[in-house]
Amino acid sequence: MRITLFLLAALAASSNAAEMRTVGSSSFGDSLINARQIRVNLPVGSPSRPSVSRAGSAQPEMPINNNNIYLLAECGDKTILGFPLSQDQFNAFYDRYFAILTSAGLKVTGSKFDANGSVISYDSPDGLVLRRFVGSALSYDGTSDADISGVMGAMRAALANNGLPVAAAYFPIRTDVMRPTFALYYLTKGAARRQDEIRLRLLSTDGRKLDFDLLSAVNIVRKDKPTQMAYIGQEINILYGVGQTEAETSQKLRARENEVIKQGGKIIGSRVLPVKHPMPGYLEANFAYRLYIYR
Repeated sequence: MRITLFLLAALAASSNAAEMRTVGSSSFGDSLINARQIRVNLPVGSPSRPSVSRAGSAQPEMPINNNNIYLLAECGDKTILGFPLSQDQFNAFYDRYFAILTSAGLKVTGSKFDANGSVISYDSPDGLVLRRFVGSALSYDGTSDADISGVMGAMRAALANNGLPVAAAYFPIRTDVMRPTFALYYLTKGAARRQDEIRLRLLSTDGRKLDFDLLSAVNIVRKDKPTQMAYIGQEINILYGVGQTEAETSQKLRARENEVIKQGGKIIGSRVLPVKHPMPGYLEANFAYRLYIYR
């Protein structure tokens, strides 16, 4: 059972991999102050919301504990992935997601039980897919169901207001292997590249404050803390670079922007800043840039 919980915890921890983007270390960032140059490309914004016009009623919320954590499935490419260890667990797993998928207007096309990883496959004539958001990385009081529920409600409302209907929810999630939290399963339009899908995501850094003024065109759902936000849209990346002079750093920034555009990315905003303190590994750097992009 302990191994099972560990595997499921690892699955849960990776659940927001496509929603959450963590960038770099904190070698510089909060040490960068007094912006000299700011560029914001407001027309870019988040791409338009997907057209999710067909959705049935959401399944009832279900609590998750150590005994049924195997129901907390991951969402693959038109597949539902999970780790039920027995045929009885798989039957419960299948029944739960058959109800979720069919209520959402998706057609179950097959299933396979395997103690090392089970799969339920589905299809949709509208190109819709089921995606998951787990709230464990957000800021809230994990000892308070009311606080967790409030955050979940805000995320749920944001999804609904952006045309991404919630098909199912797990709350509260209280196990021995992960922080008390919630999970939302919702519909969006599928894309060839997952980073292009319009999804509820997290943008997080390893200590550098986010430039919320540069992200004003992004559909921000929650400014969770100075280093993290929840938003709806395509995946955002933050690129960094340094230089000895402001002119050199600006030139490097322009070159990086041109490279991003040639590779099909979209510029959200950028900034050149002086370095307040010497940075490990960049002792000669006096300036740095931050560049926010859609990949």
